[in-house]
Amino acid sequence: MPVAVLDNKAAGGKLTINKVTGIFTCNSTDKLPDAFDLPPGSNLITNDGGPDGLTRVGTLELGAAEFVRWYGLTKGDVRRSMSKAQFVFTQKGDVWPSDKGDKLSDRVGVKPPPPPPPPRCEVKDW
Repeated sequence: MPVAVLDNKAAGGKLTINKVTGIFTCNSTDKLPDAFDLPPGSNLITNDGGPDGLTRVGTLELGAAEFVRWYGLTKGDVRRSMSKAQFVFTQKGDVWPSDKGDKLSDRVGVKPPPPPPPPRCEVKDW
């Protein structure tokens, strides 16, 4: 059986995400995050698809574009970027019934441990 190859590596296991990865697809909150390793301090943005699990492609595209726009404008503020993208989802939900109630989620990797303290310097009185 053939093995998929990505960058000369056999594909298998989980993919490691970058600092911030957004999966703007219908109903991406429940199963897709399990396919990724979440390094410390990273964020995985997903969409729950609302009560019906569906989101229009146009809404996904506009929400994703708004997230990327504000991520750049705020120099990496994930919370504010998600808020702006969620506003787009809410606006579209007022117009398109299939988009009503869609919510973005953020799964955050555990914070990296603090760096070890510097070695103590002992001063001896001779």
